[in-house]
Amino acid sequence: MHEYYNTLVRGQTPQLVVEQAYLATQQYYLAHLAESERYWAEHKALFQGANDLAPLLTHRVDLTRIKAVEKPAEQALIVQGNTYGQLKHLCRAQGVSEVYEPLANALSDRVNCIGIDNYNLCTDNHIDSLQQIARIYMKLILTETAIDQPIRILGWSLGGQLAMEIAFQLEQLGAKEIQLFLLDTVMNTDEIKALRNKLDISSAYRQVTRKLQDMGARETYINKVLAAIPFESGIADCHLSGKLSYANITLFKAGQASPHHKEGVGFAMSQLIAKIPDNNISPWAVHPLVIKMIEDCYHENMIESVPIISTEIMNTLSMKDNH
Repeated sequence: MHEYYNTLVRGQTPQLVVEQAYLATQQYYLAHLAESERYWAEHKALFQGANDLAPLLTHRVDLTRIKAVEKPAEQALIVQGNTYGQLKHLCRAQGVSEVYEPLANALSDRVNCIGIDNYNLCTDNHIDSLQQIARIYMKLILTETAIDQPIRILGWSLGGQLAMEIAFQLEQLGAKEIQLFLLDTVMNTDEIKALRNKLDISSAYRQVTRKLQDMGARETYINKVLAAIPFESGIADCHLSGKLSYANITLFKAGQASPHHKEGVGFAMSQLIAKIPDNNISPWAVHPLVIKMIEDCYHENMIESVPIISTEIMNTLSMKDNH
């Protein structure tokens, strides 16, 4: 299935083949049937009695017969047009790591990419602390690498703020070679927090609900997203634990105003952020910030600039390798 997905991402048509795993399992079972029967005969001899399961079955089942689909069905469903657009927007808007897969594929020759889904969407144990949720993500990252190895973290929007806190906590453990790539992440200022506090939460809930309904999301998923909003807002209001001493940061800044905020507080916030060249990230890092402006993108569609982002990441990592 994953090979099919990667083929589709490359714009190619996958070659469909009959799945053989189940048949191979049944053949293995048949080849070791005598050994298996001896094993279970020895263990059943230790039982005091047996329960008759036949009444639980709708028909007799011969477990010794290999089961196989005699006429495999083949069906290809092409998702395109508005439906495909809705699917992309749904992943993009709700912190599902699959939205990063085109970028990960573009980097696959150089980087082993690992995605982490939005914690507050994947569990019912919601967290509104930046520091606490960063510890969870950091532990997941350290299952795949070590403190003394180069660590690269990419985060989009609030995910970038989380990436910076993770980097700070990694530095406290001794990590010194950290590179962050932030997609239009904005760090808090007093003005930004004041504007955020003026947001009409009920209106925001209605907008999110309407947007997800337009994307075809089910009610259960919409409710899960709405339940996570207060906790995500709490994380956004948090400040970093401290200034980054070793991490290098590349910021990809959106060059266009969001079409989703044409008036009110959202519009005012968008205009304010546009006037902050570094998105207020520089004060939180010792090393100079590298800023890459993506002129034709706005905040919500940044991830679609795969060629620009992947090229900049590759160039950054190549320069590090040459030093």
